[in-house]
Amino acid sequence: MAVLGTAEWIFADCDGEIKDRYFIYRDSFYVNPVETTTVHIAAHSKYALYVNGKFVDCGQYADYEEYQVYDALDITDFLKEGENELEIRQYVCGTEFFTERPAIPGVIYEVVTAQGVLTRSK
Repeated sequence: MAVLGTAEWIFADCDGEIKDRYFIYRDSFYVNPVETTTVHIAAHSKYALYVNGKFVDCGQYADYEEYQVYDALDITDFLKEGENELEIRQYVCGTEFFTERPAIPGVIYEVVTAQGVLTRSK
C-alpha cells in the first residue's frame, strides 16, 4: 500500500482572510495491543502533532503542490491500549514570501501499524 494512499486532504473551513490563523483537526483510533505505530503527515504550512494530549513533534518541510513531502513520526511511546486521540494544530501565516505562498490550509495524514491503517484523514 502506498503511503497516504487512502488518505484525503482535509481543508480548513476558511471564512475570510487567512492571515496568522490556527486550525485544529482531531481524530481518534483504537489500538490493542500497542505496537509500533507511525503517523504519516503533510500539511500546507506549519503543524504540531499531539497524541493523547502530549506533544509529539512539529514542522513541515517547505514543499510544492506538485511535489508534496510528508513526515513519518513514530508515536508508539504516546499510545495506550484502547482509544487514542490524535490532534493536529496548524498555523498559517497567509502572507506570500520566498518560502511560502497563500493557499487554503489543509492536512493529510494516516496512522499505520504493520497490520495496516488505523485511521486516516477523510
